[in-house]
Amino acid sequence: AQSLKDRRQCVRSLKDKLDELDKAAALYGRYGRPANAAEVFDEVALTHLAAGRPEAASEALRHAEGAARQSRRGTLPDPIVHHWIDACVRRAGEDPDGARRALRCAAETYSERRDGLRDADVRASFEALPVHRALAAALENDRWPAADAACAVAFAR
Repeated sequence: AQSLKDRRQCVRSLKDKLDELDKAAALYGRYGRPANAAEVFDEVALTHLAAGRPEAASEALRHAEGAARQSRRGTLPDPIVHHWIDACVRRAGEDPDGARRALRCAAETYSERRDGLRDADVRASFEALPVHRALAAALENDRWPAADAACAVAFAR
């Protein structure tokens, strides 16, 4: 009976892994370019975070950083979003110091970009993006999204 139980666990584990790979492949297909692999892994990290799996989300972020290093550009596609996801993942994984460091990185990039926008309308629309509103709330009010499905809403573009 024990070996049957072990086999069922193994099959379930394999099915979960295949589901994750299918999701990643679908996301990768949507972006369609190797340079955007970091964005794909960021979205996979969000999916894991929404499912309450901070360890898997953290692993996906490591893949995102590796993909960014391998791309010709050598930078993350959207550092604000990446660092913000990293902060939320670290917070969910009970790493408050790491979460604060990642949040500071997101905030610094955000400030640089915002300050570089001269047109008031463009600046207002930039500040209205959900991830930027979430970042401002976390910085000003220490109000973070929960590590559940609601978290993903903050990152819609």
